[in-house]
Amino acid sequence: MNYLISKFYIVHQILQKQKGMPKYIFPNYDKNTGMVSKKASLDKYAQECLMIIWENKKRIIKAIQKIDKDAKITFRYTLTKLSNIKRVKLKDCWGQADETGIDIAYSNMSESFLLGTILHEALHNVAFHKDKTPFTEEEDHKFMRILGEIC
Repeated sequence: MNYLISKFYIVHQILQKQKGMPKYIFPNYDKNTGMVSKKASLDKYAQECLMIIWENKKRIIKAIQKIDKDAKITFRYTLTKLSNIKRVKLKDCWGQADETGIDIAYSNMSESFLLGTILHEALHNVAFHKDKTPFTEEEDHKFMRILGEIC
């Protein structure tokens, strides 16, 4: 986990020097990216997702507030989930997550699709209503669509 945080800091410093932000935070799934083997390590993609979330934190918050202006937003589970990412056999989906980690389908997929799936799962459970009830999956998907997800 310390490795993930130190890599995160280095990439963060590089990104701070770059200009311009893309309109959406989710990758373009139509872009022809390389295939990622089902046996490949997911650490690199988890780090990249962490950077995307960190650099776009304000945009994520604004998207959530379009769904509920009084929403409480926390990224406390995000680092935990991205630090506990693994490949598993899934039948009906490409990924799933809870507060403790992310499961990614044990299959080959394009780099953009893998990155998008990890980012999608990392953004679940960051928003809560004023009464502390979590956003429903549908509400999570609404704010993710604002950010460019096609769920």
